[in-house]
Parts: sequence; C-alpha cells; structure tokens
Amino acid sequence: MTTDDEQHAARLESWYASHPGTCLLCAQKRLLARGLAPWPHEGRTLLEVNCGPGLVEPHLRAMGLDVTGCEPSPALRNRFSSRLGYTYIVDPAHADLLPYGDASFDWVLLRLEHTKCGTDLAAVLGEARRVALKGVAVLVWNRWSLPALCDVRHTINASPQSAVRVFRELVSWHEGSVRVYGALFWPMHLWSLFRGRQGCRESEAGHEGPFLQLSDCLLAHVPLGLFGGLSLIRLDLPPSRPMTARPLRFLSPGVSMRSCTAKEASCTAKSAPLQLASDPERRCACPKTGTKR
Repeated sequence: MTTDDEQHAARLESWYASHPGTCLLCAQKRLLARGLAPWPHEGRTLLEVNCGPGLVEPHLRAMGLDVTGCEPSPALRNRFSSRLGYTYIVDPAHADLLPYGDASFDWVLLRLEHTKCGTDLAAVLGEARRVALKGVAVLVWNRWSLPALCDVRHTINASPQSAVRVFRELVSWHEGSVRVYGALFWPMHLWSLFRGRQGCRESEAGHEGPFLQLSDCLLAHVPLGLFGGLSLIRLDLPPSRPMTARPLRFLSPGVSMRSCTAKEASCTAKSAPLQLASDPERRCACPKTGTKR
C-alpha cells in the first residue's frame, strides 16, 4: 500500500523530470552559484535543510562545500540514498526542530520551494539562524510571482511561501546584511520559448542565453528579485566577537555591594589582585567594614 509520503515523493520526482522541472532545477543551480559566490567554499560546512531527493547536493559539493542534508520525509530520504549512495549524508530532521548544536555549520541553506510551510515560518528561520555561524540562505518558490499565479495546476508547490515575507523576517532581525536573487520571472508556459531542454542542460555547464543573463541581472536586485518565480534570500551574519573577561570582586559574607559606595567598590576591585599577590591567604577586605576573607 502506497502511503501519502511515498506519493508525494513520487510526484516530486516526476515533476522534476518534466520540462518545467528541468528548467526549475537549472534555475536553482544558477541561483546557488551566484547567490552563494560571496561565501568561502573550500573546507566550509553547509547544512541543506529540506534537501528532498538530493538533486542539488552534487552541485553544492562541486563548489567545494562540505554538505550535510536533512529531510523529514522517509520516502525522499530513501530516494536521496539510492541516487547518491552512502558518500552523502542525510539526517532525519524537521526544519523547525533541527538536531544540531548552536553554530554547528558555517552556512545553512533552507529550501522552501517544494515544502509546504504548515509550521511557523519564524520558528523555521530561527532554527536555521541558530545552527548557522556565518550566514543563512533561503530558497523560495514565490507565491506572488507569475509562474505561481498563472500555472497553479502545474506548480511544484500547491502552497508556496512568500519571498517578501521571508525577506521582511530576515530584515527584522537587524543582524547582518540581506541580499536577494531571482529567476524565472515569466509564466511557466513561456519557459520553452526562452529555453528548451537542450538549453536547460547547457545552462548547467554555465552556457546561458543572453535573454536569461539579462533577466537574472535585473532580478538580482531588490525588489525585483522578490517577485521572481524562484528567489534566493541570503543573510550574511556579522563576525562573532569573543567575550572579554572581567576581574572578579570578592567581598566578605554578609556584606553586599550596596553597603559600599561606588568609589569604595571600585577601590576594592582594583586592590584585590595586589592583595592576592602579597598574601595568598588574604583574599580581600571591604574598605568599609575591614572584614577579611
């Protein structure tokens, strides 16, 4: 008996095997190559959330990234393993509850183009931010785009996410800088006029037509990139700063800092290292009470 999860996985692979799916896959690789270009690749770790059947994992690894995928669907994880083998890692995990520690990966790629966002978007983005050390990139099949509005029956995702909403959520953090890249602005039934199957395959090797190059250049800027059929929103986090240790203040039992004036407390903190160096058994003394510890 075929489960709903297996039916969804079979439908997703069948869609990617179609002509619109081939064009979408090429656009994904093109956006990832351009959108992630400012990030250092060699020896850096990247977590791909909602990796699906693993169609872009080889492309990410070819860029020099050490990629780890996670996918909540068991059927898609089976297709991932059967396609790529055991040299690629895929973990069972939901986007809103990742089983990784804080700042576990240099970069995080959150894919929402083929995933139904029934969970809270803020929680999903927050989890991606938690495990990322240097940056987060979100790939979205945009709800407010011509391909999603004009070709509802043939779209990859029946309940797509809004790229504008993702952009606003990332900007509201007031952390780092946000960049937007877009592609596939035109309706889906016009894609074959600009690129056939052969053109899609050529684009994987970097050979793109002049029309697509011009479209991508125009859609790579805010706000046009937020209305492409496929949008990549990238957040570059500021470098982390190490914490500066401060000297400890030792006081007698029963004596609080409030009982001493601000000037006396400052003198106590400054004289404590000298007293410790001269007499190891004498920690410090409160200037007001004279009690030793």
